[in-house]
Order: sequence, then structure tokens, then C-alpha cells
Amino acid sequence: MISVSIGWTAWLVILTVAPNQTANYLMGTTELDDGNFWLIIDPEPVFMIVSVLCLGAFLLSYVNVLLKMTKSLEFWNDLNNFEGRRRKLFNVLNKSLDLTIQLAALYRLLEDGVPTMLCYTYAALVAANSLSCASFILAPGIHSAFSEVFVDTIFDMLFAVVWPIWWLWYSHMNFDFDRAKALLYVSMYPSAWFERQARRMANSSEVTLFLISFDALRMKSGLDLSIRMAMNLSFSHRLGRVVEFMILQQRQKTASKQPLTDQLNIRRPTALLFVFVSVGVLVYTNQSIVTSVKTCCAYPECVAYAYRWSETEFCPCRALIDVDKAPRSYAEWMNPLNVTHLLRDLSLTGDLRVIEVVNRHLPTLPDELQRCTQLQSITLAYTGIEVVPDWCTALTKLEYLSIEGRSIDKNLVALPDQLFDKMHQMSSLRKLIPFGNRVLVKRFEAVAKTASGIYLPDADAKQQNEGEVVAVGPGARATDGSLISAQSAVGDKVLLPEYGGSSVKLDGQEFFLFRDEDILGKLE
Repeated sequence: MISVSIGWTAWLVILTVAPNQTANYLMGTTELDDGNFWLIIDPEPVFMIVSVLCLGAFLLSYVNVLLKMTKSLEFWNDLNNFEGRRRKLFNVLNKSLDLTIQLAALYRLLEDGVPTMLCYTYAALVAANSLSCASFILAPGIHSAFSEVFVDTIFDMLFAVVWPIWWLWYSHMNFDFDRAKALLYVSMYPSAWFERQARRMANSSEVTLFLISFDALRMKSGLDLSIRMAMNLSFSHRLGRVVEFMILQQRQKTASKQPLTDQLNIRRPTALLFVFVSVGVLVYTNQSIVTSVKTCCAYPECVAYAYRWSETEFCPCRALIDVDKAPRSYAEWMNPLNVTHLLRDLSLTGDLRVIEVVNRHLPTLPDELQRCTQLQSITLAYTGIEVVPDWCTALTKLEYLSIEGRSIDKNLVALPDQLFDKMHQMSSLRKLIPFGNRVLVKRFEAVAKTASGIYLPDADAKQQNEGEVVAVGPGARATDGSLISAQSAVGDKVLLPEYGGSSVKLDGQEFFLFRDEDILGKLE
């Protein structure tokens, strides 16, 4: 009876979350009418969440009844209670799981290239946590059950709460920015000028290092979510046990319920494993940092790199920052340093995430950059870049792209038509200026009903060939090098060709890039 109740309640949870898919699966109609055979409308999100929470509570109550009917609850008490016979075994297993999660988090820190101070601090915490478990095994008579749980709770709090707070404070204190100067520049320069952008006034290395540290605090992947959830659940569980012990003391039940004397002790050789983990964590962290520092010391422009144990020929660079905001002479301004070979060398491992180059010569992106499929930010200012290769369309993780040129250079002349098609994580459109003679257009909404008022399905809705120009490039270059301005202007209502144009999805909206000569006409 209980099993049937559990199964039925679980089925209701699935039905509530995905009613249409559930009906299709049950009746075998998944492949019919594009999965819309039953035309079931999904519930409102708020109502669905409340329903799932209520059904989940019922499900847990049924499971609790099932456990009480079996020996599972008795076995759990034997593991979890302070007087449980197998309590110490459970503590060791729990500690092993905690250390596994913390080692995974340490590996992520080393791979992300966060500041060495943070890496060493985290490694020291992991080593101390492992040594505490070894001391409990070697001296079982000295430590009480409460002291073991209390020490474990302190470490869990350090990893789940204190460590992220200290990390954020460290990142904040290591970022120095003159906000008054930035506001002054904003008031002095026109909106489109390079000097007006406050982020460019800050120290590029400090900005990059803060973002690396700050992003490491966010949950951006399944592994990040799993690590954060596991740490907080462990802390919550042990904190509950501390409160449980305090309640038992207040009720003075310890006099009638003396702890059992036949608790199973963990064999002393097991402590060697935790001692080995403590030493290994410190050695691995130090060796990884020393090895990568040695490999990357020849590239001061690489401000962040992954720390890896194995020595490689090439630097596993995460962030390349080569910025010269104030050239010291006219010769440096006219003939900047060529950084093509530098970018090529730091791209060989495929680890680059951030590229920022200002007042350096970079006519094109080297082909080796194709290996860096996780690139998130590219900033090229006054580099004389002329061509963006076609393979850049594969940089689907790109969030920020900024290319600016000087009036004395032959600037960007080739850009892939479908460059932005798969860059769904691009963060901002307001700073997107089309290159050359390209025009950025927002189409008017597709016609969803006929003149008589009949609504059409999405597949039959007619796409509008009219739109509004939201941004215009500087224009095309004539054979003599002169600039030919675009005929379209921002705000124009234009007639678009039925086919063509590159779709750009940014900030949740869809836009299209056309060449100026492809625009059919202007609507008055």
C-alpha cells in the first residue's frame, strides 16, 4: 500500500511538471502533431512550483512511513545517533565524501587560475580538515562524539560560508579604481568615444583577476552546482546534529541514556590515508603553482593561467592583457609592437578565456586561436585588425566582443556574415556597432492573424519584410581608401529583402545584419 502511494505521488509530480509530455508518453502520441496532439496548456509557473512542493512533502511523508516499517530507520540511527554503534564509521565515510568535494573545488581553483593566495589558503584548509579526521582515529578516547561533530561543523562552515565571504573580500580589496576620474571622463567626452568607457580606465589586469575570482563564486555549471549544494547540505546536517546535542543536554536525558561503550573504532592505519591526503594536497598545490609560474614567467602579458602539476612546453594562459593606454612617443603610436606571435604562443594550449589588446599591431587573429573554444571576451582597440577569420563563428561561448580602430589605419574589411548566429551568450547589444557598410535592423513582428481576424499558428505566420534601423556602420571603403557613408540612418523604417541577413540574438531579442546595399528602400 505504501509503495503504491509513493509510486502514484511520484507520477503526479511528473504530471504536474510536464503534463503534455506525460500524456503523449502514456498514450503513445509523442510523434504526432509535433507533440501537440492533446493541446494541453502548461500550468502557471507559481502554481506549478507550489503544487510540486506540496506533492514532494506528501512523498517524503510516505517514504518516512516506509522507513519506520522497515529496519532502515534503525540502521540509520545506528549510524547517525551519538550513541550509535557504527557512528565513527559513518563519520569517516562522511568526511571522505567532504574531502572528495573539497578536492574537486581545489582543482577548479587551480584550473581557473585564481590568485595564488586563495589557492594556498584553500589547500591549507583542506589539509587541516583531513588531519582533524586522522587525529580522531588515532586518539578515539580523547575526543567525545560531540567534539568530533563540532569540529566537523566548524570546518563545514569555513568551506560553505566563511571561505566565500573572505574570497569576495579579498577580490574587493585588490581592485583599485578612480571612480571620480571615470565620472569626469564621462562628462567630458562624447558617448561613442573610446575614452568614455569607464572599464577601459581601470587596470585591465585587476578587472580580469576580479572577474575570474568572482565567476568562480557563481554556479555556472553542473559541477559548480553539485559542489556548492554538497557543501551546504553537509554543513546543514552537522549543524543540526550540534543543535540536537544541545537540546539533549538541556533536557538532561544524558543521565538516563549513557553512551554505549561498544562503539566500533576505526583502525589506526586508516588515519595514514588522511595524513597522506593532507600532505598530498599541499604538495600538489605548491608543485602545480611552481610549475605553471616557471612555464609562464616568459609571458608577463599573461595575467592569469591555470596551475597544473605536469610541466608543458606552452603556458596554459587564461587571460592575455597587453594594454598600452599612453604610448610614450609618436614612433610607438605609428608603429606599435606586433603581438601576433605572442597571441599565437598563448593560444597553443587552448586555455585562453580573455583577450585584451590595446595600441598593439594585430592585423589578423592567428589560426591557433581556433583551439580556444571557451573564449569569453575579446577586446581589440587600435590594433589595425583587418580580417576576422571565418572560424570565429565557432566561438559560441563569446560574451563580449569589442573591435575599435584608428582613423589612420585600414580597419576591418572582412567579417563573417554568420559571426553572431551561435553566440547566444553575447551580453550587450547597445555597444554593438556594425562594421563597414553593415546595417543592424530589428524586424517588425510577424503577422499572426489574417485581415479577417483569424489567428495563424506560428509556423504559418508571415515574416515581415519591414524593420527599423538600430545601428549603422561607418561605411564602405572606396578603391582610393576614401570612406563611403551608408545610405541608411538610425531610426529609418526600411524595406528588407525576403531572404538574406545574419540573425543576431542578443539581450533576448532578435536582430538582423544586412549590407547597406541589400536594403531595398526607405519607408516614409
